[in-house]
Amino acid sequence: MMTALPKIMGARGASSMEFWIAFIIVNMVGVFALLKKYELMHAVFIIFVIFGFIFVLKRIQSRILVLPPTFIFIPLAFIQATIGSIVILLCDHCIISPFFYQVGKNMIVLNTFLLLIMGIAGFLAPRLMGHAPYFSKKIIWLHIIVIASFAMSVMLDFLGQYQLSHLFRVMLVTVELFMTTKMSHKPQVTYTYVYLLWGALWMIVLGLWLSWIIYAYRIAFLHV
Repeated sequence: MMTALPKIMGARGASSMEFWIAFIIVNMVGVFALLKKYELMHAVFIIFVIFGFIFVLKRIQSRILVLPPTFIFIPLAFIQATIGSIVILLCDHCIISPFFYQVGKNMIVLNTFLLLIMGIAGFLAPRLMGHAPYFSKKIIWLHIIVIASFAMSVMLDFLGQYQLSHLFRVMLVTVELFMTTKMSHKPQVTYTYVYLLWGALWMIVLGLWLSWIIYAYRIAFLHV
């Protein structure tokens, strides 16, 4: 995020101060996890998400008009991560029911990373694979539907309908990636890393569908 994103946007890269702040915060999250200080880990993770959001916001505030449409998913990913972390932190302190812990976890582990994947892959993948980017009013409507459906998936999580909400995510991420990355077409560029990217996109979709079909082993299949 701190290296590729500024280059994609044509904005200035991370400063030394920003790099070291991110480095320290990330390592603090790992240390608190190892020490099983989960409340502190979640609190520091919230700080990290806020730091990342500010980092991105500082670089897009003057370039909003030239940003690709898929980048709308990036700030939404930070919002999901922040809300999910707060929900988990409230559960840790017994302020809200432990029932909602899974909701917060899904927001961080699933929603945040899927939104980041759609936001970045939708821009980079077609260009790296040699395809012309797909621009249409239909794609804007698709983004709106995906955003609305992710909000609906969170509501279903709050109702305890985890498998149904996961189906929403799987279906919409699949359609979004097929439309924006053109992964159904063979790459026009023959570099090895491009074929690895193409394979990775298919593995994401395959892992998501397997995680819903064989829901009891969803964590294993999400690692695909």
